[in-house]
Amino acid sequence: MSERIPFSWPIHLDAYPPDAPFLAWVDSGVVHTYSYAELLKNSSSLAHKVRSRPLAVPISLPLTDRTKEQAILASTHLLAGIPFSISKATESKTTETRKNLSGPPSGGRSPLDPVMITLETSGTTGKPKTVEIVASQIDHAVRNLPTPFHTAAGEYWGHALPLHHVGGVSILARALSTGGGVAFAKDTSVEAIQELLTYVPLKGISLVATQLQRLLKHSDSVERLSTLDAILLGGGPLPLEVAEQALAHELPIYQSYGMTETFAMIAAHRLSDTPAEPQCIGKPFGDTEIMLQNGTLHLRGTQIGAASSGGASSGSALSKTTSSGQPSSAKPSSNSWFDTGDLGRMDQQGRWIIEARRDDLILSGGNNISPLRLEQAIAQHPTIEAVIVLGVDDPEWGQRVVAIVEPNPTTDESALQAALHPVALDTWIKKQEALHSYERPKEWIILPEGKTIPRTALGKLARKEARALLKDR
Repeated sequence: MSERIPFSWPIHLDAYPPDAPFLAWVDSGVVHTYSYAELLKNSSSLAHKVRSRPLAVPISLPLTDRTKEQAILASTHLLAGIPFSISKATESKTTETRKNLSGPPSGGRSPLDPVMITLETSGTTGKPKTVEIVASQIDHAVRNLPTPFHTAAGEYWGHALPLHHVGGVSILARALSTGGGVAFAKDTSVEAIQELLTYVPLKGISLVATQLQRLLKHSDSVERLSTLDAILLGGGPLPLEVAEQALAHELPIYQSYGMTETFAMIAAHRLSDTPAEPQCIGKPFGDTEIMLQNGTLHLRGTQIGAASSGGASSGSALSKTTSSGQPSSAKPSSNSWFDTGDLGRMDQQGRWIIEARRDDLILSGGNNISPLRLEQAIAQHPTIEAVIVLGVDDPEWGQRVVAIVEPNPTTDESALQAALHPVALDTWIKKQEALHSYERPKEWIILPEGKTIPRTALGKLARKEARALLKDR
């Protein structure tokens, strides 16, 4: 069986207990399972079928439909070593889509390190770009996974993330690497996650901060989460108030960092080790290196992949660290470092802290402004339910900082009008000593009663969709 897989998993496939569950799901309070024996049988059949009729382009899988059947389908292709696409492009358009790759074309790759997954992601402009994940990236990701995130045969990792994002697929790959099980929530809602927590003996679970924030409102969920080995957070920053609640309940929270180009996380750090720095991601896994240059994080290593390498600008480096955590000075090779565009810094112990993601960054008056920092400050206002900070094109500043505020629905109307008047908010925000003057909003948009800031399916504030609210001002 292992000969069909073009990269070496940490466990030989023949060592999988045939009756061990690969996938589990809950239906009307009953736990159903899909075994490794069934998965191996389907993978063998698929590999035989495809090898008798070689593929010109990757098989397009409809993973935007988050179902257990699609999870099994993606896992079958992974295990059989059959390339597939989880982009929104149809199979007939895949060749054309390759022209938009963010790195060298796959035709120049070694046949010993083939492209396994092709998917789309949004860049800073919102225009989709296509990313190829090669076998060595997946291999590095699963081989260097820290012990808290391992699942052995019979153990389950909770899955409540979208399948068409790299985070959702990486959970499947990690389970396949060790013969562990995946507990698949019927959707990404809190109710579905609570169902998993109630009926399936989870070892750990992957969530986004918004899902965790909602679960923290339910004491029974908090009690169950406290028994897990790890709660792995990704997909964005961890709000300070959520971090404080999690620490108060002694939850095993790990904040991770990664992106599509790196096949999900390249680092993860336990929150309780640096409680004052919720955005700390620790040190990178395996041979991954992180370097700070010209204010942004640059990555190098097997997990970054050839399609994502290059793009680093010339100039002297400020600091660098590998999994050993030892900082040093270095000048990058323009052919090997990948500029993430994200802002960050390294502490005295060699641990990295993410200050702003590239897609969210605001450049105003020559200053880089992190919306997260400002949002966390504004969220402390007692009459504000939610806030999102955006950069809007401005002829004088390049971009000006605009804050869209969703009032607390339980606050008295007269109190809201007084507290959330732009002049009152300007006065209040100036008292926040942690903020620089250039970070303060130059415009406040207060949403009327009944109107809310758009959320994603996972409950996160949707920045791109929120821009539509600017038209109403």
